[in-house]
Formats: sequence, structure tokens, C-alpha cells
Amino acid sequence: MQDGTIRISRDHDPKFPFFEVWVDGAQVGRLYPGGEIAVPVRPGHHRVQLRWSGLRWVNRGKRDSETYGVAVTEGAVVGFDSRVEFSGWPQTRIRLRRA
Repeated sequence: MQDGTIRISRDHDPKFPFFEVWVDGAQVGRLYPGGEIAVPVRPGHHRVQLRWSGLRWVNRGKRDSETYGVAVTEGAVVGFDSRVEFSGWPQTRIRLRRA
């Protein structure tokens, strides 16, 4: 059986160093400004989320992305785009959407 891939790209906003990439409740990597990450996964249903890096108390007012459920089939590449969205002080959130 061939693995599938979850691929996530990010905007170029350099104000925030990196996001933590979480798949199925485990941190699998970091996503830097203007970068992309490809995470190999077994076929099946997976949960994807981006979280702010660093200590939670430092990130007060910042919201992690929604958690998305996605079905990945054998050999498939499932793509997401991400960016930082400002929704008024102090709320800043990570917006994750299917590409």
C-alpha cells in the first residue's frame, strides 16, 4: 500500500517565525513563512491543525487554526494553504483552508 501526502503551504508574512504542524494529535513539523511542508500519511481519515509556536501564555490572544478532518486515499496529495488573519486586537488567528 502506498502512502498519501498532506501538503501545507504558508503565506510570506515574516512577523511570525513558524507554525507547528499537527496531524492526528502529534506535532509532525514546522511551517516557516513562504514555506511548504509535505507529511506522508497512511490512507484513511486524518486530523490537521496549525498551532502557534512557543509558550501558550506568550501567545495569548492568538488562535490556532481550526482542526480539519480529511480523507487521504492511496497515493493522493491533499493540499492546504495557510495565512495569518488579523481580526482586531488582540485576536490574531491562523487561517487554514483546502487548496
